[in-house]
Amino acid sequence: MTYTGEVADNTVNPGSELAPKSTSLESKNELPTTAISLDISYAGFSPNTFTVDSNNPVTLAITSVDDRAHVLIFDDPILKAVKFGVIGGETRAMTFSAPSTPDTYTFFCEVPNHKDRGEVGTMVVR
Repeated sequence: MTYTGEVADNTVNPGSELAPKSTSLESKNELPTTAISLDISYAGFSPNTFTVDSNNPVTLAITSVDDRAHVLIFDDPILKAVKFGVIGGETRAMTFSAPSTPDTYTFFCEVPNHKDRGEVGTMVVR
């Protein structure tokens, strides 16, 4: 969703007006029960795989459980706009539409050297 409540476009540039927006949360307890919650640290994402249904809204939350900044991004251009980051101890969430094509979509931490250290995961769309 955009800040104005419109359905976001996953293919636009991250941060643009039509891109999905992330929200900052005080704690994981504020997440909706349907949210997919991932912890991120220099050791990687936990869990590092999750499954969603095609064409359905996905609320994805990440929490930095170390003192580092992390930025989640997908490598498929169909999810180009789904990009958001956290600093140490912070939780952020973003709601976006799952792709219509069932497949496996890889995400990773965009911070230099983090992907190489194993900060990589997959979203399975069924």
